[in-house]
Amino acid sequence: MGHGMKKLSSSQKQGIIDLKKRISFYGTPEANYQDSGLWEYLTYVKTVDEHDKIDPFKTIPPKEYLLQILNAFLRGDIVAIAKSRQIMVSWAMAIFCSWFARTAPARRIVWQSKKEFDAFSMVTVGHKDPYYGRISIIEHSLPWFLQDAKATSPAGNTAGMIRYSNRSVIIAVPEGADHIRSHTASLIISDEASFQDQFEEAFVAARPAITGGGKMIIASTAAPSFFERLVHSYETDSNGQPADGVIWNLCNGVRTWRTDGDVLVLEVHYSADPDKNPATENGAIWYEQAQKGYVGGTSSAGWQREMEINWNILGGEPVFPFLADPRSKIFVGRMNPEVAVKELRIVAGYDYGIKNPSALVICGMDKRGNGVILEEIYASDRTYMQQAESFKNSPYWPYIEEIVADPSIWSENQTTAAGIKSVAELFAEVGINFVPGRRGADVPMAQKFLADFWRNPDKPKVVICSNCVNTKRELQGLKWREHSSEKVAARSNALEKILDKNNHTWDAIAYLFDSRPQPRGGYVHGPRPNTSRFVMNKLLEKQREEASNGTYI
Repeated sequence: MGHGMKKLSSSQKQGIIDLKKRISFYGTPEANYQDSGLWEYLTYVKTVDEHDKIDPFKTIPPKEYLLQILNAFLRGDIVAIAKSRQIMVSWAMAIFCSWFARTAPARRIVWQSKKEFDAFSMVTVGHKDPYYGRISIIEHSLPWFLQDAKATSPAGNTAGMIRYSNRSVIIAVPEGADHIRSHTASLIISDEASFQDQFEEAFVAARPAITGGGKMIIASTAAPSFFERLVHSYETDSNGQPADGVIWNLCNGVRTWRTDGDVLVLEVHYSADPDKNPATENGAIWYEQAQKGYVGGTSSAGWQREMEINWNILGGEPVFPFLADPRSKIFVGRMNPEVAVKELRIVAGYDYGIKNPSALVICGMDKRGNGVILEEIYASDRTYMQQAESFKNSPYWPYIEEIVADPSIWSENQTTAAGIKSVAELFAEVGINFVPGRRGADVPMAQKFLADFWRNPDKPKVVICSNCVNTKRELQGLKWREHSSEKVAARSNALEKILDKNNHTWDAIAYLFDSRPQPRGGYVHGPRPNTSRFVMNKLLEKQREEASNGTYI
């Protein structure tokens, strides 16, 4: 680098000095960090595409979701990324580390992975192989006028450590709180935190550094863990969604919220990448190929955990495996309430929870029993009066003919000033009247949906609107129960029971559909204009139209 500088004119040298100064500017919150030097630095950075054997070194693609992730790194003191695999989040963290080391003298950056070699492979394995270690690759691939002489030298680039001329350093460490306590870190990266057994202890150990002005970035695919509890620790609104600063559509495939502990969370689904969005031409090709790497395809536990960010991989086989496909025709766009109330009978099902969420599912039905799941009201830690208020705020409330409810709410177990009452009585006092459903309706209705409503998932007789996010999530994660051990399973028939976890909307649906009389005379072919089925077909056509234009529902 020094030799290259000698050949430059004074103005060229000054241009490089000015460039480095611009790049090292962190940016300001007033400008939402659009004035950060990170964005100019990105134009010079190279990553490696291991699948491209001809030209693997590439600039980072300017995809919207990647820019949103990097902007979150700038904004948050603690940022957690819950992600699908293969969407370049690790590269985004590596780029941020490389740039962050340049923004001030004596930055101390700690990259923590489950195993030491995993951390080394993200930082560096040393100068003898500078292209093994993502941050090392970035440093060695920069234009000569931006390379840091020490970071690319044998003395500065040693196994697990990169040193910079401004005394900044990046250190790779294995999991554990002691590795965090032993460094006064400016930035801590925790990679695949769900799979670090000691992540909770490390997170607690990192708190003093963060309080002292440091930052922490955490990323992981989904798995039951402390990371899962961390990102889901928030107060919920009446729909069971994060109440504090939630933006569900930061960009396509990305949701964000803040937890009670002020952690900025981004949930990044693979559909955020246009080249992986199944609704696009390239994404459809990728989707077909990617699922072949998983035994059981998209319904497998591996795919659901690693690609669909499904935190509820418990139990046995999925009840509705075809719902794993995001292109399923069962999922349609939001329906206009004014259209629904004219074309359909409006009815609802209700599942009551004390420690678990309660769920009211509103459905439009035609005379044949076909239905549209129109709206859900998902309530966690809400009193019956708060729930009642939410019900009455629904645009469908004046049109609901009947609410079929969890039969347990008729048990007299609520102590009031007027004596012992049932939950159903308390609701009735505020104008909410229920009809008791049948206990144990969940399994018969699952069989009914499999044998009838969703016998052909490409021609569903019941569809779910896109605003019913908890219904979609729960039904995708609904599992059959397994025997307690393989030995028991070997000598017993399969359990015909559904795992009693995250099934609140399904129970509400089951109570409702179980109460409907069976249609007579079968189903007619070719729906007449202005019938409910005609309306549902129009919804499906609109979804296919939007999908062809690259819109992901």
